[in-house]
Amino acid sequence: MTTDGWGRWSRRPQLALAERIARGLYDGVAAVEWVPSDEADVFRLTFSSGLGPRYLKLPLPGTNVVAREVVMLPALRARGFPVLEFEHCTGDLAGAGTAFHVTREVEHVTGPELVAGDPSAGHRLATRLGQLVRRLEGEIRRATNAMYRRDASDDPADWF
Repeated sequence: MTTDGWGRWSRRPQLALAERIARGLYDGVAAVEWVPSDEADVFRLTFSSGLGPRYLKLPLPGTNVVAREVVMLPALRARGFPVLEFEHCTGDLAGAGTAFHVTREVEHVTGPELVAGDPSAGHRLATRLGQLVRRLEGEIRRATNAMYRRDASDDPADWF
C-alpha cells in the first residue's frame, strides 16, 4: 500500500479474482470495472448479452465485512427490512476462495438531491429511516440475547 497526495491509502484492487468470479457466474462478461470503496473491493460488471449491470463485492484482505453481509443481509431481508437482495453469493460458486456477493444495479438519488428536488419525499425518507433504525435496534437486542443463551446456534442467521 502507498499513500496518495492527500494521505489516503491507495491499493491494488483484486481485479483478477473479480474477473474469475464474474466469469464463473455469468456468460458474456464485457467488463469488470473497479469502483473505489473504503470498506471492500467493489466491481461494476457489464455484459455483452444486454444483461443489466451488476455489482460484485469482495472483502479487502484480512477483513470479514463481506462475509458478515452474506449472513446478515438475507436474515434482515427475511424479516422485512429493505436491504439489497443478492443475485449470487459465496455459496453459489465452488472454489471462489473468498466471501463475495453480487447485486443488480439500482437507481439511486443522494439524500441532498432528494431533499432539494422533493422536500416532502426527503421528509418521508428520513421518517422511514428512523422507523427502520428503531426496529433494527430491537432485532439487535433479540439477537444479542439469543447469542448468549446456552443453547444458542452457531449460525448468526438463527439468532433473529
